[in-house]
Amino acid sequence: MPVSYEILFLRRDHHGPFIKLRACLDDRSIEIRIAVDEFTFKNLVEACSCGSTDPISGTKSRYFVEGPIGLSKSKAERKEGPFHLQLRIRWGDGSSKSKIECSLEFARNLLWLQRSSRLEDLEPLNWENFLS
Repeated sequence: MPVSYEILFLRRDHHGPFIKLRACLDDRSIEIRIAVDEFTFKNLVEACSCGSTDPISGTKSRYFVEGPIGLSKSKAERKEGPFHLQLRIRWGDGSSKSKIECSLEFARNLLWLQRSSRLEDLEPLNWENFLS
């Protein structure tokens, strides 16, 4: 079963823009911090700020990063864009998907996250490591 990544929030600090994600696998989870370039950050903020609550059920939307779309090794090496990430939006009993344009660097990072099969692989990104 692959690791799932829920966006907890998008922020900016003295290091720059970042995403706090909850990585879940089976019954375990870890919260991690991922640096984001300005271009991808702007697109994610725009996508995650629309419709944060379902108007019918009143349920808050939850956003999950599902990985890069169509990123091949040769495409990445040639830096042929545009690059996109898949975002799943869940609310109540419903869900939808959205395609968000992102940078090559962020697409590569997502590919690495997508290939991680153990939460221990994500330990260097643990949120607790950045709280000082």
